[in-house]
Amino acid sequence: MTKIPDEVKTALDWVEKVIKFFEPYKPEKKMMRINCINQTSEIGLLINIPDQYKRKVGKIKIPAYQNFQIYEMMTEDFNLLDVVKLWTNVNGQWVLNTSVLPPVDNFFLKMRGYMSPEIISKMVFVDEAKNRDQTEEIDRYWLKCMIKDVELIENVWNMLEIQHVNVGIKVGINRCFSTAVPNTYHKKIEAAQRFLRYGQTRDRQKVFHAWNEYRKTLRMEGVSIDALIDLIGKLTSGEIFGDFVHVERPYTRGPINREQEFSGPFPNYMRVQALTDLDLKNYVADSYMVFEKKKYIDKIKEKIKA
Repeated sequence: MTKIPDEVKTALDWVEKVIKFFEPYKPEKKMMRINCINQTSEIGLLINIPDQYKRKVGKIKIPAYQNFQIYEMMTEDFNLLDVVKLWTNVNGQWVLNTSVLPPVDNFFLKMRGYMSPEIISKMVFVDEAKNRDQTEEIDRYWLKCMIKDVELIENVWNMLEIQHVNVGIKVGINRCFSTAVPNTYHKKIEAAQRFLRYGQTRDRQKVFHAWNEYRKTLRMEGVSIDALIDLIGKLTSGEIFGDFVHVERPYTRGPINREQEFSGPFPNYMRVQALTDLDLKNYVADSYMVFEKKKYIDKIKEKIKA
């Protein structure tokens, strides 16, 4: 019989350890949910605790391996129980007082543990969009992610959900600014950047020369340097830039941030998160994101003239 690869077993390490602790209670794996943003994994187990066993043992103790949390418990007919009163964490162990359990044999438990991005990457393939289709109007970035070894995992779990898988995209914007902003403004920003850079050195001659060049730009007509830098900040905010970025289903657009990488006076990239959920039925997500660069360039021109 084919086994789940070692790297996937590593990804499920805390899960498998917890299941092993519950072996005396005949655990059945029902669900697993991974949240990529919160870096958590949740599992659902059906466990069997007969009435006779409850009276005999009084308490069940489960090691709190890697500080996993028991956050929900219900009966087999879906009556929610007070998990805070039933389970207490004592000296690194979860302790259940079986004498106060209702008179049923089967219980559904939900538990949550930490899962690092490195571990998640062993279960999910993400093809970060580097290539794009280009026209004068738009750039189209292709998006793809998928669950690895889905057939093998399906043999182990009835249900698996991986939430908020992020296919990060670096959207090039330097050329948009270079095209839209007049050359005189290029000189203003470059002079300011040069003065700030040399001001951090001990080379007085370079500092003095940079200061003279900077002072000359202050006499140039048009938008001031401070106003121009402020304008670039606003145009590269997620709120404004998001109007020019559209993600197709099954993805949704997540947070947008400007990367602190410049070529000349202007930033090079915006980082856009494209998020989607995967499960055992929909284990591949293919789509694309569109950047309306022509409209963005027109927006920059409009703000420069305002």
